[in-house]
Amino acid sequence: MTNDIIRVHAGLPAGIALLFACSTAMLSARADGVLEEVVVTAQKRSENLQDVPMSISALDADALEAGRVEKIGELALRIPNLSYSTFSSGRSELTVRGIGNSGATRSGLENSVILFVDEVYIARSTSYFFELFDLEQASVLRGPQGVLFGKNVVGGAISLTTRAPSMEGAQAKFLAGYGSFNAADLKGVLSGPLGPNVGGKISLVRKTRDGYGMDLISGAESDDEDLLAMRAQLRVMSGDDRDLLFSADYSREDNGSQTRSVTRWDRFPPSASTGRPRVSEHGLPIGYDASQWGLSARLKQAMGGGELTAIAAYRDVSANTLDQFGGRSLTVGQGFDDLFGQEEEADQFSLEVRYAFDPAANLRAVAGLYYIREDVDRLEYEEIVVNQDGVLNGSRGDWLGVSGTSGWAAFADASWEVNPVLTVRAGLRYTRDDKENRTIGTLTDDAVPGIPFQIIFENYDVAAEASFDALTPRVVAEWRPFPGRELMAYASWSEGFKSGGFDTKVSRASEAGQPIREETATNVELGIKSRWLGDRLQVNAAVFSTDFHDLQRITLLFDEVSAAFDGLRVKNAARASISGAELELTWAPSGSLLLNLAYGYLDARFDSFLVGTIQGFDIRRDGNRIPHSPRHSFTFAAGYGVDLGRSGGLDFHLDYGWKHHAWHNSDNAPGRFERDASLQKAYGVANVSVRWTPAGARWLITAWCKNLSDTLYADQRTSFAGASWAHYAPPRTYGVSVQFRTQ
Repeated sequence: MTNDIIRVHAGLPAGIALLFACSTAMLSARADGVLEEVVVTAQKRSENLQDVPMSISALDADALEAGRVEKIGELALRIPNLSYSTFSSGRSELTVRGIGNSGATRSGLENSVILFVDEVYIARSTSYFFELFDLEQASVLRGPQGVLFGKNVVGGAISLTTRAPSMEGAQAKFLAGYGSFNAADLKGVLSGPLGPNVGGKISLVRKTRDGYGMDLISGAESDDEDLLAMRAQLRVMSGDDRDLLFSADYSREDNGSQTRSVTRWDRFPPSASTGRPRVSEHGLPIGYDASQWGLSARLKQAMGGGELTAIAAYRDVSANTLDQFGGRSLTVGQGFDDLFGQEEEADQFSLEVRYAFDPAANLRAVAGLYYIREDVDRLEYEEIVVNQDGVLNGSRGDWLGVSGTSGWAAFADASWEVNPVLTVRAGLRYTRDDKENRTIGTLTDDAVPGIPFQIIFENYDVAAEASFDALTPRVVAEWRPFPGRELMAYASWSEGFKSGGFDTKVSRASEAGQPIREETATNVELGIKSRWLGDRLQVNAAVFSTDFHDLQRITLLFDEVSAAFDGLRVKNAARASISGAELELTWAPSGSLLLNLAYGYLDARFDSFLVGTIQGFDIRRDGNRIPHSPRHSFTFAAGYGVDLGRSGGLDFHLDYGWKHHAWHNSDNAPGRFERDASLQKAYGVANVSVRWTPAGARWLITAWCKNLSDTLYADQRTSFAGASWAHYAPPRTYGVSVQFRTQ
């Protein structure tokens, strides 16, 4: 039986398909049951993950394929203390250890959890519709990464590493699949040498699927999929230890946006869609259309006993979203219509140059410079119409944010092996961002003064500039009490920095030019990484405590005299203390069975959070739990390989993820209605697959099922004025695929 999951011993009669990376790494086992080494570049060097003193989870290509992990959001059920939410298409929110993007996707603001693709910083969350195909690895780094990854990585980072072109022989892989909701997948990769020391690769993904959701009035589908993604790479290696990699990618997504389902309706007339998951009742032409393309070049050159790395990259993204907030329309008795949308054009150029070297036998170091230029034009609009006893009043606001950022940084990090037992690491990064911003607010329709939902009060055109800088250090001590054994304990102290900026969706001119201060994080972490039972058992654990200051949060504004609603604004409104732990176990009883168990604990609360003031009375959220931060998360995965002799082999996969209840907003409302509206109760999701590989064949068949028990859970919940809505995650889906490969 041929099994590509066993990378070192392919072709042996027993194999293991591990399908989940909730443990420190997604591991494979050899035929003798020994766990294989996982290599990561979390410290800008290729290192065994067990030697890296930080909390990391990593899935390799086999794990991603076996578990059908195809979207970034699907990592959340497979990794402890990682959450995913989406307010609307193109507004993904990633949360690591309780810190995320807080719903603010303005052109003048940035994210708290950052996506990197081949070490390239991806600035805008509108780009996060990457297909996880043809990857070497997907990893999640928890906690502030201020030294080596730079600004905005205060919560953590997700790093995607693409598979490099083959230099030793032609490789091809093609997959065709079909599943429920008329899901059709076509995927292909061609890779191989193009000449002496030159290799090339091209990959393509084409996916279509009917929608999970439907609108009762228009009959239009939503939560559907129409995706095209392509990537091409050229690698040139020379005899003087030079390695050049050129990459180009393009992707496009076009769908009917998200289904916002009514979960409760305390109004008259009653809603026909209330309580019906994945059903809306508005009749409006919502939709989502996004495309992006990128170019990058990476040079690795041996120089002076070290290695010089230079990475230059450019990315352009265009995303248009039209959505409806209330789930119902005025035509069926809704008290108000709220149609909103975003049109974003963004581009970025970045350049990183670093040098990794060993000044002495017991001293390793890396130092570098970084530059980035980002430009974002983002038009946000919202049209609200209110039915007041049969009289329609309303207003429409348009906000155009034109934002530019020029940023640079210098960093250095070194590790000193004091003796075989003790190693000390220290690093420091200086970051500076210079930002210019112009916000144009336009009241495009006449409004009746004082209507409950007026959101813009005057026309304005305001330009402003601001600069932000920070020093972010880290210090780590590693202790290996038994040299030669896989056992390391570590203690680390680090700081992170999220750049400040401007809120480009405000109600008045006086608020438009006010800069928002930077966010800062200080993290203390203790951890252990170990292997036992002859490298058959891996036990990793970490405990941490993080303090956040000047959290950028959306706040409510009210008129001091009348207490009337006066708009929304992002402000440095909160401080938070977050503590928790991760425990991760991987055990290979044999070369054909691999088990993973992982647990995450999280206590994430606001120390102080002033939401707004009404007639001298402060609205506070002090002590409340931070949204999207379940207290407990648990994952289990099992992979088992069966040798069928001349009939080939079977690989079985099961993974299960469970999350404790979590709030979707910061008020943690005590009332039953608000609690039901904004609290996602605990839930668990199981996924299974079976793969048959005929003996001696170059093709295989996989049958799979995701969300096996058809668990109903939401990745976004909200409530307003006596009604509540939710966007639900996908239902049970299933299908079959046929794959051909040359190796």
